Amino acid sequence: MNTSPSRPTVVWVADGGPFAGLDYGVRLSHRLTDAGFSVANRDLRKGGTIDDDVMHHFVTGGETSVNDTSGWMPDGMATIRGLLSRALRGESTLVGVCLGAQMIAQALWPGCVRRGKQIEVGLVEVSGLARNQTTAVSAFHFEEIDPAAVVEGGGRITAWNDHSPVQAFNYGERVKGVQFHPELSPDDMRLLIPHHSMTIQAFGGNVDEALASVDRYADEWSGRTLSDLVGTQ
Repeated sequence: MNTSPSRPTVVWVADGGPFAGLDYGVRLSHRLTDAGFSVANRDLRKGGTIDDDVMHHFVTGGETSVNDTSGWMPDGMATIRGLLSRALRGESTLVGVCLGAQMIAQALWPGCVRRGKQIEVGLVEVSGLARNQTTAVSAFHFEEIDPAAVVEGGGRITAWNDHSPVQAFNYGERVKGVQFHPELSPDDMRLLIPHHSMTIQAFGGNVDEALASVDRYADEWSGRTLSDLVGTQ
């Protein structure tokens, strides 16, 4: 994926946030800005015109399931389909994070997003991102993407672990999705976990174990993971 930072970039922000006072677009925008991208944020829930001069589009995490048709999601999916069409025509790139990845997958392979057996939260190890070794990444999700849909639909799974067989995927050269949150640091996760303790418990997770995972893998976490994924140096 050629992601030259010299052209404008839009971060499409979904609902919710990692902790109080912060939406899912803030950390992603900061990391992209630090990597040299010229970033503007847009509210995915409101959609709107997709500007022709924007080369790079990123879609954040969020708290609404792609399978929820009662609120903003149908309009959000319409925006995703528009972004996907531009990327497949070679006019831009498209990267989805967590819910953003699930929305892209749903647009490509309808019905592929399913409820996981248990929430995945904390710092977790995934395979595929680095040759012959695992990588520690920040995770917070209770839905996942069916790997058969990705493979049968022409996608390529680029990261995985025992919990979630699709931790990252590519579709062609210009479309990527990551199930985890490369923008959230260990310190962010130490705030996210207690803030979302009720959700974690409701979906079969353990708050203390999630916090312990942050301490266990903090030294393995790298802020370069996002840059490596989108091809920046």
